Amino acid sequence: MNRLRTFSKALLVVLACALALPARADLLTGDTIRTWELYPDLSTIFAGPVDVVDPGNILSFPGFAPIVNIAFNAANITITMVRDATAFTSAFNGFRFFDVSEAPFGSVTLDSATNVPGIDASRVSFDAQNIYVNFSGIAYSTGQEVSLDIRAVPEPASSLVLLVIAALVTYAVRRRKIPVNGCLKNQ
Repeated sequence: MNRLRTFSKALLVVLACALALPARADLLTGDTIRTWELYPDLSTIFAGPVDVVDPGNILSFPGFAPIVNIAFNAANITITMVRDATAFTSAFNGFRFFDVSEAPFGSVTLDSATNVPGIDASRVSFDAQNIYVNFSGIAYSTGQEVSLDIRAVPEPASSLVLLVIAALVTYAVRRRKIPVNGCLKNQ
């Protein structure tokens, strides 16, 4: 029973530490991000590629019929609509972002600045180096935006720190004086 409590306390401390570890704030900084517009499916390039070194912007993309401006920051990509329109409905009608020079993406989430109706988590997918945002059938207005927060895959050093903290907490909890049969005993 005591071991279970000890383990539970150590696990809570490790989880608290994991949440407290800062996210890598410069995930995209200095990286080359290659951007395409894909339509009518994931394998058909409609426009691009355009390469940007972060931080940077792609203004009036694509050039022949501009629909968006795209801003790249340390751990965020923001797609801002530059005209009112409705994206054609197809298997895929949207953007692919490829990080040419970085370690894998750990997570990609929509942040609270996203205000294009119909864009939700189901419209965003990613793998190790690619992010896809599907606008198929979505109506949008000038100035609306989709904002993506990007986190890196945790580095091995971060995992090692958490394991060391867990071991130290477990050791400290086990060394405390714990009452056994009404007596205090050193564990």
